Amino acid sequence: KIIALAITEPEGGSDIASIRTTAIRDGDFYVSMVPKSSLLWGCVAPTYFTTAGRTGEAGMQGVSLLLIPRHLVGVGTKKLSTQSNTALVSFNDVRVPAKYLLGEENQRFRAIMVNFNGEQLGVAVISVMANRYARVCLRESIRFAQRRQTFGRP
Repeated sequence: KIIALAITEPEGGSDIASIRTTAIRDGDFYVSMVPKSSLLWGCVAPTYFTTAGRTGEAGMQGVSLLLIPRHLVGVGTKKLSTQSNTALVSFNDVRVPAKYLLGEENQRFRAIMVNFNGEQLGVAVISVMANRYARVCLRESIRFAQRRQTFGRP
């Protein structure tokens, strides 16, 4: 089974403290609504979505995580491009069983941010490495072009 992380929203990006997606408790369910954002492989890969929802007050408190099975009524994906598998994921009146709450209600902001920090550090390291690799490739290409002989001449 594949789980996709669907945290960001179209208006707020990764500003978790201002998420608008709500997850309102209704007996043994949470009713989740409001569209999430674009998600790589959102159309094809996931069996579940892990998403942040506002279950309490505004700000950093009141953020919970829910595991939402893709097959539930109201889960939608819309492919955004013919060039990739990026999709807009939406949760419209999805009734998520309360047993799919991950961790404590209203207490998942810190867990999300710790995860984001690790992801961002990883992206930064990869970017630095890619930049260095590109500079080495450019330098070697210039050296080769300066030494190369074509039509019997340098």
